[in-house]
Amino acid sequence: AADLRDRGDETLAVLSEIFLAGAFLGQGRLDEADAHLERLAARFRSAGPATFLNWTLFMLAASAEFRGDVRRAEALYDESLLVPVPPRTNSPNEVLEARAAFRRGNETEAFMVLRDYIDELLESGHMGAAGLISLDFVNMMTATGRLTRAARIFGYLDTTGMLDID
Repeated sequence: AADLRDRGDETLAVLSEIFLAGAFLGQGRLDEADAHLERLAARFRSAGPATFLNWTLFMLAASAEFRGDVRRAEALYDESLLVPVPPRTNSPNEVLEARAAFRRGNETEAFMVLRDYIDELLESGHMGAAGLISLDFVNMMTATGRLTRAARIFGYLDTTGMLDID
């Protein structure tokens, strides 16, 4: 990030800092991820941009979820959802909207949000994201007792390689 800043590319420098947090999460280094993300979130709360705040709050929520702190995770996911991001921004908002609707007991709305978002991703050719978001669909189907349907989607995702993470 320092090298990028020295070359005058602040946006790439900040993105590299965000990606570092993602790497910490992926490696299970949650304490380091949280400390790094808290610093970033504080910076983005005061100076923006909104998209980066949205992402860091989402990542903090994911870390809390990995730790099993469901209340903190839900609060951070909800806070992330409240951050206004520009249209067509790559953000987790649609998934968070679906999860929030599901938590409120509005299953139909939750499934419709996910369906529309998955369709959008498939149309744009964003297959990896569509696969990951489909996992939320599988989780919701499982939670509502639709195990056969959930298993069919999960099986499809598994055979396509969309779930392969190296």
